[in-house]
Amino acid sequence: MINPEIKQRIISVIEDYIRETLRYAEIVITHSTPRGNLEDITCKIPARRIRVLNRGDSLQITMNLPKRLVQRISEKLPSGELLVKCELMKLMLIGEIEGKKVTIGEWNIRNIEYVMEPKEALTVNITYHVELPEKIAV
Repeated sequence: MINPEIKQRIISVIEDYIRETLRYAEIVITHSTPRGNLEDITCKIPARRIRVLNRGDSLQITMNLPKRLVQRISEKLPSGELLVKCELMKLMLIGEIEGKKVTIGEWNIRNIEYVMEPKEALTVNITYHVELPEKIAV
C-alpha cells in the first residue's frame, strides 16, 4: 500500500502538469436534430474557463459549456426550462509542451439528458482518478 502522503504528492505533480500545459478543451457533441439526424458540434473551451481541483485522491476538472452550444443541443420545455440531450460528448483536454500539442486526457460521456433552468450553466465535471501501483521504486 502506498503511503497516502506520497500519493498526494504525485497527484499534486499531475495537477501542476495539467495547469502548466493545458491550453484548451475540445468538445465534440453528437446530438439528434429535430429531423432525427445526428449532428456533430465541435467547440473549444479556453484554459481560463477550466478549473482543476485537487480532491486528495483524484483531480476534478470542471468547465461550463458555452451558452450558444447549450442552446443548439437543447429544446425549450413548456415550463421555460431547457431539456439538454445528446447521444455522445467526447471531451479532450489539449495541452502544449515545448510548442507541441499533447492530449492530456480523453473521455466519452454517453446519453446525456439534463433539465436545466434558463439561468443555469451546463457544467461538465470529470474526475481524474490517479491509479498508482502498489509499490513505487524510489
